[in-house]
Amino acid sequence: MLTTWKRGMLVLPALAAVALGGCSSTESTSKISKENLQQSATQALEQKVGQRPEKFDCPGDIDAKVGTTTRCVLSDKTTRYGVAVTVTSVEGSNFKLDVQVDQAPMQ
Repeated sequence: MLTTWKRGMLVLPALAAVALGGCSSTESTSKISKENLQQSATQALEQKVGQRPEKFDCPGDIDAKVGTTTRCVLSDKTTRYGVAVTVTSVEGSNFKLDVQVDQAPMQ
């Protein structure tokens, strides 16, 4: 099922993947910054459903390593959904994300 917004409301879960760049380097492991992660996941959802979420928040930077997953929150008006964001590939400074919106809103 895909996420769609109707009159500003999230109504169905989503699965999206997108290839994006912007990993930052540290001495030991490359990181995807919180800001880049949020922007990239938002773009993935927008490309998939044709509408940008009102708000998308992630807790912080993540390792730019395949399989790294974090939980973020998508907000649309008064409804909030949990979102799993997983790094699916990393090539140099480019990465791909899988974005999966929970089926039910957060309580």
